[in-house]
Amino acid sequence: MTARSHQVFAIARIGPGSGFSEEERSYRCVAALHHERCYGPLAVQAMLRCLVLVKQRENAEVVRAELRSIDGQYELPAIPCPYIAFVLGAAFSTDLGTAGRLYGTNISLLTADVGSTEAVSNTDGISIVDVTDPSNPAYCFVSQLRPLSAGEYIHMDAELEASLAALQAYEVVDRQALFESWPTEYGSEIFRQSIDILRAPDRKMLSLADLAIGPAMEYALQEDDFSGIVEALIMPGRVNIVRDYFNCMRPIPDSAIYLLHEVVSSLDGLAEGRLDLSDMWLSTEQILDIVVHVGDGVKSLNLSFNPNVMSDTVQSVIMALPQLRRLVVMGCSGLSGQDLAQLFRRERHLFSNMEALIHPFILSFDASPMNCLSVVTYSHGHGIARTTVPFATPLCIVQNLIDYLKIFITGHPDAFQMASSRPWIAWSAFGAAPKKMGQSWAERSLVCIPAFSTATMDGEGWMFLLSADGAMPQPRKTWGFIRFRESSQDNGMSEPSTEEIPSGGRSGDFTTVEDSGRTLEIHSFRSFLQIITADSRDEPSEDVVQELEQILDQLHQEQNMEIMDHRDVRQHLFDVLRR
Repeated sequence: MTARSHQVFAIARIGPGSGFSEEERSYRCVAALHHERCYGPLAVQAMLRCLVLVKQRENAEVVRAELRSIDGQYELPAIPCPYIAFVLGAAFSTDLGTAGRLYGTNISLLTADVGSTEAVSNTDGISIVDVTDPSNPAYCFVSQLRPLSAGEYIHMDAELEASLAALQAYEVVDRQALFESWPTEYGSEIFRQSIDILRAPDRKMLSLADLAIGPAMEYALQEDDFSGIVEALIMPGRVNIVRDYFNCMRPIPDSAIYLLHEVVSSLDGLAEGRLDLSDMWLSTEQILDIVVHVGDGVKSLNLSFNPNVMSDTVQSVIMALPQLRRLVVMGCSGLSGQDLAQLFRRERHLFSNMEALIHPFILSFDASPMNCLSVVTYSHGHGIARTTVPFATPLCIVQNLIDYLKIFITGHPDAFQMASSRPWIAWSAFGAAPKKMGQSWAERSLVCIPAFSTATMDGEGWMFLLSADGAMPQPRKTWGFIRFRESSQDNGMSEPSTEEIPSGGRSGDFTTVEDSGRTLEIHSFRSFLQIITADSRDEPSEDVVQELEQILDQLHQEQNMEIMDHRDVRQHLFDVLRR
């Protein structure tokens, strides 16, 4: 049967170099991937999943930051926006949100400079997503160099009725955008004659009173006295104007902090625990001053594009905000990935309540720099899928395990083989933060690219291992939470040093196995949960815990899947994982 291959591209308007004007922005491809089997209804459903993910508030925040980071660059790296590429991949490769349906497939990343019709074999058109404004993304399907809406791309049928209706809320990418993104492909005379009229950038006209704020701010900066500006904040809309002027101050003087207190107190999102200080060149001391003024209810803090942010800033902010769960530090030139890794390993307890630390170091398809939990799915003769989450709360871990393990009880006979040979299924599940009340899986916040790290086998964090070992049709299926420790023995393999865990996995006991100078602890779910919640404030509710236990029980009853013991620890598997 012939494969129905498909390509997916993300485009955005970015500046061509330093000193460009808004009118000089043009479309360029910022992410691309090849889908091994995507056509018709699958492409339409995947497009809707992608648009929902892109416009999700936390995801859109990271998309904007990635686009900002490449603005003005003429030469772009092969994958200039890895987070955007990950969002595309998660949407088009996996659907774990449709009850009773398992959809997961393989995809491969393409370089962003590849032609839209030149990439690889294409049998079913291409999909394009415009992420210039991630809060309002646009899309199109392309066939024979023509941009098509979903309704033009495929005929209506009952299965797609809801998806096609939902896609009507999104704009369709126009021909001008295609021409700017790939001028050699969409630049023929026939095509150019049909290009839409060049769009003019939106311009917001300020009132004379609003225009007067600029000179007033400049005068206050010269006099080192901002007290007179506070009265201007009474007028609606003035807060954002004053904030924009603060974004242009390099640096912000201490005398302006009182005014900044008034500004941030009026920002949207603060009532929901979100504080955005991005683009403000504040010192660590000034950031802490503002945080103290706002209060400790901040759960999400954005400090992006501030060169004064360093590892000490990250440490101080986390300590000052006990409810902080998300910290965004994109484009902070003073904070390297190595700085973050060293802080994580030196002060690991600081991160026990963090759901996300958004930094380019975490958003990479290279090996994850840190390990909180690695998930490995192994099926004899089919493959190994592996993923690593650098940060996660106990609630996040349990929620994502529920989403992932549900695929094994869908009744799909090849679920284990699919999960072990198609790594994007696990990546899509474990790259997410905990879902909020009423939030669907499709609306989840993606917080990392969970590329596998061998740090777990060096004693950092945990591994959840799912194994279907042995010959078909009756392989031994097991699971276990594994922690690696240095061994007191020199070598060799010993019998478990504690009683084996009952098959239900509810015991608080754990099994230890001595192997080649290492101790492997195989924990039940309750034992694992007891350890990881010891220092965390975000414990999952008993209802959520019982939901995961019920899934594990169901896997035991339906597929005879048991908690593993010393017989299931295979050195060759760990050797493969290290390669």
